[in-house]
Amino acid sequence: MSDVDARIMLLAGWLCLPTWRAAFRMASDRTRQVVGFDAVGELEAAVTILDRIHTLSGFAQRVRVADPVLSCAWKLLALRPTDDQSVIHAAVAGAIGVVVSADGDTREARARLRVWDDVARGKHDTAAYGDDFFAVADMYWRGETRFIVAAAEGDNNMRPATEHPALTLLTLDRWDDAFGWLHGTSEAILGAQRSQAMLDALRDRLAVQTEIQEAVEYLYEIGTPRTGALALAWSMLTVDPERPHTFWHVLPQLQFAVDRADLDADTGADLRQRIRIWWRAAEAEWTGSEVSIFRIADVETRADNEFSRIDTETAEQLEPHISTAATLFADIGLPTLVVMPADKATKLNNLQSAYKDLVDAPLPLVTVRNLAGIRAELHAEFPHAVTAVDLMLRDLRDQRPFRLKPVCLVGSPGAGKSRLVRRLADLARGLYVYRFDASSSTDAVGFSGSAKSWSNTEPSVPFRAIAQSKTANPVVLIDEIEKSSGHRHASGRLHDALLPYLDRETAARHRCQSLDAELDLSFVSFIATANSVEKLPAPLRDRLRIIKVPTPTLQHMPALAASVMRDLAAEDEARAGDEPLAGDELAVIGKAWAQAKFSMRALQKIVGATLEARDQHAMRH
Repeated sequence: MSDVDARIMLLAGWLCLPTWRAAFRMASDRTRQVVGFDAVGELEAAVTILDRIHTLSGFAQRVRVADPVLSCAWKLLALRPTDDQSVIHAAVAGAIGVVVSADGDTREARARLRVWDDVARGKHDTAAYGDDFFAVADMYWRGETRFIVAAAEGDNNMRPATEHPALTLLTLDRWDDAFGWLHGTSEAILGAQRSQAMLDALRDRLAVQTEIQEAVEYLYEIGTPRTGALALAWSMLTVDPERPHTFWHVLPQLQFAVDRADLDADTGADLRQRIRIWWRAAEAEWTGSEVSIFRIADVETRADNEFSRIDTETAEQLEPHISTAATLFADIGLPTLVVMPADKATKLNNLQSAYKDLVDAPLPLVTVRNLAGIRAELHAEFPHAVTAVDLMLRDLRDQRPFRLKPVCLVGSPGAGKSRLVRRLADLARGLYVYRFDASSSTDAVGFSGSAKSWSNTEPSVPFRAIAQSKTANPVVLIDEIEKSSGHRHASGRLHDALLPYLDRETAARHRCQSLDAELDLSFVSFIATANSVEKLPAPLRDRLRIIKVPTPTLQHMPALAASVMRDLAAEDEARAGDEPLAGDELAVIGKAWAQAKFSMRALQKIVGATLEARDQHAMRH
């Protein structure tokens, strides 16, 4: 048995444990062996339930490179029965995709995962089992094994008619989740050789499409209703929004399956909403999209639901934008916002001519794309701050405008706080960061702007960030916020000036004294950095989410040094071909870095000096 198969069989055995606590202990022991960090201690340090969930999810990212199978286990441990159904389905589908690829008997593990899927559908009362997926699965998995065996025998009744595999796929949010779930469902019928060929082809888009087409033909040749339904489901994985014609051989059958299914009201409404999005894709609505129809349907469905079921708080936040934007989500797919409506602004004078083109202009809102990829990149580049990254990204959603609640990153000098913000902006593509040095601020005017009557009048920092970026949702980075002057001046303190901008309802109707105009600044994100928050006044602390950025240690050094090398390569093309740091080089860097008290700024200098020394040595030889 290969090493990979051995790891997958270990995951299968882990899935058969009777309780979450037992599974956590086993995963923790395995993590200590593979990666070396103390999962138990880190989880105990998390105070709230939400922090614990973020910590568990962070473990999945931290072990992903060293052991992807172990990462899958941590993703499952992070699930709660109260999570969104699509979240549970996606995690279970991914686990099934892993488990079925093993060369061994994984039927019990797969049966238990089917119970997890049923929990997501509300089939089992998890409260009676302490909301423990493992405990529920331990109770009901034996009944699910008959479906696993039935699949191997081609039994058409392995699932009720209302659970058509194509309809299940229609509810999933990602192509790879759909593939994982369907592969696990079909593996026994397709056979080990064909199933393995699909897994082997996954890295090549054209190759996997060829394998899927052959599987579809094979299933249709068998000729049973069950295999015909599976063939339709596999055909759904061959459609491409960039090629609308690929939908036409799937949609008539899929629509028939939806219309014929015996569904409850909520499920029926969700499926009909999603299939309408598929029909729109067939009409070439997303020919420029680089994502799958599953992702498009997820984003569009969530967007529709957000606007059709707005709660009171959300309505208060969105009301000013819906009325002033050209439409929050325009037909071209780009969200916009009018920051300075003409009917709420006085005529600008000659000194303000630079801002005239922003009057009544629908400015683009930078949207979040591939949040999972952004999170994974930041985890890899900042291994010492995984929890901080997760907490900072908590407010973001894929395909929605970038907007964070005000946060303050707190950590020792050189911990990488400012660099973390810059890398987030780089990965978010198009996100503009305006840096404001709080240590040089002595009053409120520098941030909030000056009166229109002044000859050198200037708008506030948030609006200057908008004007420079020509976007409605830049990030304002307030560096070293605790070092701003605490003395009260006639023109106020920076701490006091910040308060109205940090409240979204107030920021949405901010009256700029320089422009004499009402501005909508509610999509501007504010990120502060500090070594300590003890000197910050209580009203300001209350408005900031305090996120601690730990100081890195030697165990994080190899990953951080590699990240520094990527930064150097981005600045100097000649560095793009540098070989990775060798073991002896890392040892020397580690000693020098420890003497510099693990400062990221020091590490950048040390790595740069090491590469220069390497170059000098190469020139001499």
